[in-house]
Amino acid sequence: DGARGDLLALIRHVRGGDWKATFDDARAFLGLDDESEEGRRRAQAAAEKAARARIVREERAARDAARVKERVRQTWAAARGSYCTHGSIAERYFREVRRIDVPTPCRFLPDAPYWDISMGDKAPPYLVGRFPAVVTPFVTGKRTVSALHLTFLDPDPPHGKIDLGLDLAGEARRPAKKFLGRPSPDSWLRLTEERETMAVGEGIETVQTAVFLKPGWGGAAAGSVDRLPLIAFGPGVKRIILLGERGCAPAKDRDGRTVLKDDGAPLIPAEEATWAAARAYAALPHRPHVEIKWFQGDLNDVLRGVE
Repeated sequence: DGARGDLLALIRHVRGGDWKATFDDARAFLGLDDESEEGRRRAQAAAEKAARARIVREERAARDAARVKERVRQTWAAARGSYCTHGSIAERYFREVRRIDVPTPCRFLPDAPYWDISMGDKAPPYLVGRFPAVVTPFVTGKRTVSALHLTFLDPDPPHGKIDLGLDLAGEARRPAKKFLGRPSPDSWLRLTEERETMAVGEGIETVQTAVFLKPGWGGAAAGSVDRLPLIAFGPGVKRIILLGERGCAPAKDRDGRTVLKDDGAPLIPAEEATWAAARAYAALPHRPHVEIKWFQGDLNDVLRGVE
C-alpha cells in the first residue's frame, strides 16, 4: 500500500497492527524470547549443559579429595611409628640446624613423596621425587588427624630445608614446607598439651623455640598465618603469647601494586592475621590474657642471626 518504515513496522503490518505479536516475533527470531518454544529449548539445553559440567566438576573434586585423604592416611600410617630418633636427619635438623628440642608430635620419613601441584587443573600432580621429611599431624579436638604438615629436608649435611628449584608453572620456587590434605577448622599442630600459658605462632620452629626457652609453656602452631585465628583453647589456658612476625610481604593487587590500608600504610596480610587471631583469642568464653610479641621475622631465625 506504499507504507514505509523499518523492519518492525513491516512485521507489525504482517501481524495486522498487533505490536505485542510483533515484538514476540522479533525476540523469538533473535533468541531473546524466553516464552517462545525456541527460547525455552535453548534455555533448557544451556541449563542441562551447565548441570552436566557441574556434576563432572563435583565428581572430579570428590575423587581428588578421596585420593588426598587416602594419601594422608597412608603417609601418617607410615610415619606415626617413625620417631625422630637420635642421629636421624630430622633430629639433626632440629638440634643442630635449629638448635632446639624435637617437638613431641613430629615424626620422620626418609622418603616422603613431594608432589608439585602448581599447574592446578591444567596438569595432574607431578611427583618431583622422594626426600627426607618431618611429618607433623593437624590434630582435631577429638584427637583425629585431619591433614599433615611436611617439612622436606636436604639429605646432605647440614640437613636444612631442601631446595627443589622452580615449580612446574615456573613462577615460584617449590616450598620446602607443604600441607598434605586440607586441615579442618578445628585442627592445628598441637606441639604440647594445653598448659596455663601457651605460645602460638605460624610455624613449628617458631613455637618450639619459645617452648624450648620457656619450658613451662605449651605450644601450638597454625601452619599458616591465615589459620592463626582458628586456634581455640579450653578454659585451662589463662595466658596466650602470640608470636608475630614483622617484615612480611605486603599484599599486591592484580597490577602488582602494593595494597594500602585506609591510613595509607601497606596492607601486610601476616600482620592482619596476627591481629585477627589476638581478637579471636581475647573473645574466647574464658577470656584469657593475650599478648603479641613481635619479631623481625621467624623467631628461630632471629635468635640464630639468620637473615
